[in-house]
Amino acid sequence: MIALAAATSLNVRHAEDDLRPFREIPLSARPISLIWSADNRWLACGLETGGFCLVDIASGGDAILSDFPGPIRTLDWSQSANAVFASGAYRIAGWSMDTPPLSNSSTGALATGHPGFVMVDAVASHPFKKLVAAGYANGKIVIAKIGSPDELVIRDTGGSVTALQWSADGKQLGMGDALGNAAIITFPNQFFK
Repeated sequence: MIALAAATSLNVRHAEDDLRPFREIPLSARPISLIWSADNRWLACGLETGGFCLVDIASGGDAILSDFPGPIRTLDWSQSANAVFASGAYRIAGWSMDTPPLSNSSTGALATGHPGFVMVDAVASHPFKKLVAAGYANGKIVIAKIGSPDELVIRDTGGSVTALQWSADGKQLGMGDALGNAAIITFPNQFFK
């Protein structure tokens, strides 16, 4: 499958077809991020004006989750929790795909971390643990247990976090911010016990 995000629509196509759309979904705002789930069943497309489109490739269903105060610059899938996470809210926003939010945006919602007054600008799910990292507009970085209010502050201040990525083994977290800083945060083995 190939996903193409255009100014006003999201197109999903079979790679072997003659590029006729398998699905064409109108979008309410300009797309700014796009990510497939690891099993290729789900596609999420972040929108510039607060919200994202969620597409179930298997059933053909889709929904726009629009209750976001900011742009959805990053989306990420957690394989271990079978969940999707999005930036653009005043907390870590996530949904379980065991009960996907196709008909109601609160269905499957995972209350993760603490709500606050600063926007989440980046999210990254741990590759195999039920953890998610979040970077905020004020430079703060936290790691939270999915579905729990527990979170660990990794960085307190700095430039707006623009990039977060876990290493394949889950022992390092790479980050970048709007001030041009980049770092690799290494966690000891005992951290994940």
